[in-house]
Amino acid sequence: MNTNTRGNITEAFIMAKLLEFGYCVSVPFGNNARYDMIADVDGKLIRIQCKTGRTVNGTVSFNTCNTNLRRYDGEADVFLVLCKETSVIYCVPVKGASKNGMRLRVVKSKNCQEEGINNASGYVFKGFNKPL
Repeated sequence: MNTNTRGNITEAFIMAKLLEFGYCVSVPFGNNARYDMIADVDGKLIRIQCKTGRTVNGTVSFNTCNTNLRRYDGEADVFLVLCKETSVIYCVPVKGASKNGMRLRVVKSKNCQEEGINNASGYVFKGFNKPL
């Protein structure tokens, strides 16, 4: 499967989940926007960049920049990350994301380190009910 097809599947899955939550979802026309879709949450528009996560050594890993290493600061509000292996969507604010990539820990580390770890359980998407 090529990366465009994988991305389209991720976007469709995330859009379906947003619709299940009752959000109005809009998609920008053309390829010029730095976000994949917008969700209307009680009158506030949230710009969403969809990402496909993959499991790597007990983490869900995803890129926080595009293929040209350009970041999304100020151009998207959140990453919604679909990880097919865990069947979970994770919500990560763009402002709090690491520079080029991010890992969310789904399995406890071997040395039981807790400090500086992004536990995936804290990023599970359950709707936009918390401030971003």
